[in-house]
Amino acid sequence: MTKVTRICNKCGKEIENYNDFGLNYEFGYESCNDGKHINLDLCGKCLDELTQWLVQNCMINPVSEQ
Repeated sequence: MTKVTRICNKCGKEIENYNDFGLNYEFGYESCNDGKHINLDLCGKCLDELTQWLVQNCMINPVSEQ
C-alpha cells in the first residue's frame, strides 16, 4: 500500500491524517481565474488561522455550531 503524503499549502508541513482541510474547486465564469483549478490543503493550525480570518472579515459568519 502506498502512503499518500499531503503538504499544507500555507506552512509547507506534512499534514497528519486528522484535523485537516482539503478543497478542490474549478473556477467558473465571471471569475478572473475562469477555467483554473484550486487545490488547497491546510493543516489544523493553518485551518484555524484561516477560519479566524474568515470570521473577522465576512459579513455573515461562516462558522456554525451544527
